Amino acid sequence: MNDFSLLENIKRNPLVKITGDNLDVYVRSCLQGLGKQHMDMHLFASNLLSSRIVTTDMDNTMPTNIDLDPTSFLLQEYNADILRMSYKLLLSKIVSPRCVSFKWMESVTPTHMPHPYQAEMSEKSLVFQLPIQMRNEAKYEDCIEIMNNYEEVITKLFKDAHGNNL
Repeated sequence: MNDFSLLENIKRNPLVKITGDNLDVYVRSCLQGLGKQHMDMHLFASNLLSSRIVTTDMDNTMPTNIDLDPTSFLLQEYNADILRMSYKLLLSKIVSPRCVSFKWMESVTPTHMPHPYQAEMSEKSLVFQLPIQMRNEAKYEDCIEIMNNYEEVITKLFKDAHGNNL
């Protein structure tokens, strides 16, 4: 995806997540000499992911005057049935592929557990590649530089998307 779609996405939903991991590359030299040796490069790759569920228009108000009844913390029969059904489903998803005796369960096990955010979670995640950095996450100084780079890149992205009204 290009920078334009990234900026458009940030305009629509400014809540994002960042993932990062080391990217080690070992480069072998064809001819080794004093100036040409094998090279071990430590890079850091990052992605920016757009949130599919959490949006800025979600209700964020703190509840007031909450009157809690101690029995509200007890598991009601209806909730216990849902919990038991969820346990059965999860157990069948774990056991059936691993145990030959339970292979028959694969055909009767639902492939999806119903939940309130099914529509949002069925959409494709939007993932944007951030610049690869020549940093080694195992070094403290490089970790600081990675975080500084995140701050610079994200500040620039949000300023480009929303102007200087941050």
